[in-house]
Amino acid sequence: MVTIESLETVLASIKNPVVGLDAYGVIYNESGVFETIRTVFTYCWDHRIPILMMTNNASQSTAFIAEKMQRFGLPMAEDAIISSGVGLKELPHLYQMVRDQLVYVYGFEGSKSYVIAAGGHCVDNPHDANVIVLAAATGRTNDHDYRQVGEVLSRRPTIPILCVNPDHYVAHDGQLSPVMGYFAHKMATEYKRSDIVWMGKPYPLFSQLVRQRLDRLGLSTQSLVFCDDNPLNNAQMVQDLGCYGVVITQTGVYHRYADQAIAHPRIYQMPLCKI
Repeated sequence: MVTIESLETVLASIKNPVVGLDAYGVIYNESGVFETIRTVFTYCWDHRIPILMMTNNASQSTAFIAEKMQRFGLPMAEDAIISSGVGLKELPHLYQMVRDQLVYVYGFEGSKSYVIAAGGHCVDNPHDANVIVLAAATGRTNDHDYRQVGEVLSRRPTIPILCVNPDHYVAHDGQLSPVMGYFAHKMATEYKRSDIVWMGKPYPLFSQLVRQRLDRLGLSTQSLVFCDDNPLNNAQMVQDLGCYGVVITQTGVYHRYADQAIAHPRIYQMPLCKI
């Protein structure tokens, strides 16, 4: 991959560019906003370049994420936040899986917003559900939640399962912490559930969601410059949408996947997302 020092190198070469930013690991981490990202927002505002967030964060609602960005001083309209969880409402076949169903959400209260928006009815006990949505690892209660869902999968091996956060890890305090995708893949192996529906990066369904949102906003996928710290996510998006990818190498999970990064004329890398 070609290394660049400024996102302007790519943006200046594209007619009517659109910037897509991953959230955790590109815009912010547990310590707050990366100061260099402010230069990207300022540049885009000055040049009237649309900015969209493209995230697997299904633990928080898009309204909460928009409020958080407002507190950071980087306001984004809720319609500019493409969370993987939104696919439950906006992709018709996923909507049909959830609408009017009793759904157990493995995640947090904010995770339930995506099921509710899709017309599903959240239940507190997975044994009462006829659909399982895997949205977020739950910290101190995660072992209990994993076992409880596992009991359901053992007794009901065909119950539909959707995972709306395929991320295996996030970088936290200098270490890789396992998140929902890690546990979902463990569950798929342990309970022989190769039929889990994966909604999120780096799967094509997320690219489909991005295409649909950009079309609705009157923006071109081929003008999209997508910045992410996981090179697998960049590669899939470039393949599916014909967009540009910029792999951020210092502030997220890049080093976990560096050996899987591919050379492609539309994929660049830079240490920090900045102008």
